[in-house]
Order: sequence, then structure tokens, then C-alpha cells
Amino acid sequence: MPMSMLKSDGSDLRGHLLNLGLNIYDKRRLSEYIQRVEPSIRALSATKIGWHDNKFVLPDCIIPKTEDMFLQSEYLLHHAFKASGTLKEWQDNLGKYAQGNSRLILSLCVAMATPLLRIASEESGGFHLRGGSSVGKTTALWYAGSVWGGGESGFINQWRSTSNALEATAQAHNDCLLCLDEMGQIDGREAGEVAYMIANEAGKGRMTKGIELRKPMTWKLLFLSSGEISLADKMAEAGKRTHAGMETRLVDI
Repeated sequence: MPMSMLKSDGSDLRGHLLNLGLNIYDKRRLSEYIQRVEPSIRALSATKIGWHDNKFVLPDCIIPKTEDMFLQSEYLLHHAFKASGTLKEWQDNLGKYAQGNSRLILSLCVAMATPLLRIASEESGGFHLRGGSSVGKTTALWYAGSVWGGGESGFINQWRSTSNALEATAQAHNDCLLCLDEMGQIDGREAGEVAYMIANEAGKGRMTKGIELRKPMTWKLLFLSSGEISLADKMAEAGKRTHAGMETRLVDI
């Protein structure tokens, strides 16, 4: 827990502990104990997933395994980074279907290349799979997401969201794959700005209540998008035009 959770009367911390199942009988003594105790063991706190020096942090594990680093993020209480089966089982049941299919090969390459961006000092960007209904666009996203995890809805997020929410979503996929389905659902006035924002690796600058500049959310990733219309068409619905920078950051396929 960040020590800032003890500010004021510590209600933020107590609420979190209560949600996790702790019975608190004396809130004053709990806060006093936490502030006074001096543990002999220290650990590093990572605020987001991805590379931290030579370690790769995921919500449920750190590679290579270590006991002196933990993930502390308010944005990853619910995530789709899940393992199911072995690499051999993935190859036999999923990987083989990419043979001879250029779209699935592209999807897998994007999924596997993302952690290498930081190592290769490359920029973020995305690929937009465009086509008619029921031609396999969402399947390609689901297929790419199988490299990183899944769940009831797979590893797929939706374009249908606010730019603020997509900032948190992008940071929650730092150094990993981000899949955004159905571009047609986002407001045309925001579509271009969101594509720029994700590719530019940082969210908006904001002020705190104390009129101080808050550190913006940051990330580095590749993202796969899908939709029946292009980014240019979506922006045109709101009377806006794309610029060359947008089209190079989100490649239309």
C-alpha cells in the first residue's frame, strides 16, 4: 500500500482492507500500528506492468520470479492476463491455424513483438483490421490475445469508451498487447485523438486539487484494432480529417 492511503483519517486504506476481508475492531490502533512498524525486509513497488530494469512484471507473476518486487496498481484489480495450459497445447490447438493465413500471422507477430519495443527503442503504434461483418476481424484479435491470456471475453477491450478510460486501459497494457474491437462504437470526434494518444505513449496532463501538475499515465505498446470502417471514415462522421501522422501510427489493413 502507498503511505498516502494513511492521509486524513486513513479511511481509504480501511475501505480497501475491509473489501479484502479484514475485520477491523479499532481503526485508530490499526493506523497507529501501520505507521509505527518498521519491517526488516524491503521490496520494490512497481506501479504498472511491463519492464522494470531486467524484470517483467505481470499482475500474477514477475519474470524471472523474485520476492523483492511487487505490483501495486489501482488499475489492475481485474485483468485478463491468465495462463491456461502449456505452450505445446497452445501450439497444437491454436498456433497451427496461423499457417497460410496472413491476417493471423500478422496478429501473432504484433502480440509477440510488443515486449521487444522497449528493448529495440522502437515507438508504439497500431494496426486496424477493416472489413465487412463476419469476416474474422474480431477472431484475429481474439487469436492475438490468446498469447497473453483471456477470460470470458478473451483479451479484447472495446473502442466504446471515453478517452480518459482508454488512458487507464493503455497503461494497464504497458509493454503488452492491447486489442480494441469495433471502432464504429467510438465518438468520431474522439477517434483520431485517441489513436494519436495511444501511439504517442502518454495521456493528458492534469492538475491535482492542490493546483499541481499530476504525472500523466504512460505506456509503450502495440495495439490491434478492428472495425467495418476506417479511422478516416470515422472522423469524417464528425466533420474531421485525418493527418499523415495518424495514418502512420494506425495502419489500415
